Amino acid sequence: MKDVYEMKGRKRLNKEQQFKPLSTTIVLIFLFYILHSIITIIEMIALANSGVEGIVYFCIGLGLVTFSFILTVALHEIGHLVIGGLVGYKLKEMTLGPIKFTRGDDGFRLQFQVNENKFGAIQMESVNDKYMQVKDVFYSLGGIILNFVSAIIALALFLQGDNYFANIFFQSLFMINLLFFLVNSIPARYGERYTDGFWLYHAVKRMTQ
Repeated sequence: MKDVYEMKGRKRLNKEQQFKPLSTTIVLIFLFYILHSIITIIEMIALANSGVEGIVYFCIGLGLVTFSFILTVALHEIGHLVIGGLVGYKLKEMTLGPIKFTRGDDGFRLQFQVNENKFGAIQMESVNDKYMQVKDVFYSLGGIILNFVSAIIALALFLQGDNYFANIFFQSLFMINLLFFLVNSIPARYGERYTDGFWLYHAVKRMTQ
């Protein structure tokens, strides 16, 4: 029995190892976005004519970048929520920053809590029928699709805009939505956290078996 368990352990390790290069790619993509955000804020500060104005521009730049990130996380989870609802899934729990929605027997509850490991997450109850595997694929794609669509819209608004601050916001919104699209399209895991690409990979794999 010991040999069997060791073999199972090696198989599990090998499955995790095949995603390690992809995890490294995701880290590099995040570092690129952080660098882009820092450069954007520095460019805004450079426009200031005084120290006070520089502080104001710094706060505006930081606020625009932060809001674009929060909005992108919300759009991603809403994508899962909408597609999940369309295929018959029921919402159990949804977290957006410190806000947590929980569905119980007595209806929905709203809670405020800080969880450093869950800035954005959603749990939905799946339907166990003959189309379950297909529904899992669409559900996994929900957040990715909405991020991609949002990135295209943000890019179009950026290219057509003539307001400097609005352009900073739409540029940042485009970048972070594109980042989320790329990151979640890659099958990878970080401890107990998994990308949508990871679940999509296994959902498609189950369909083809």
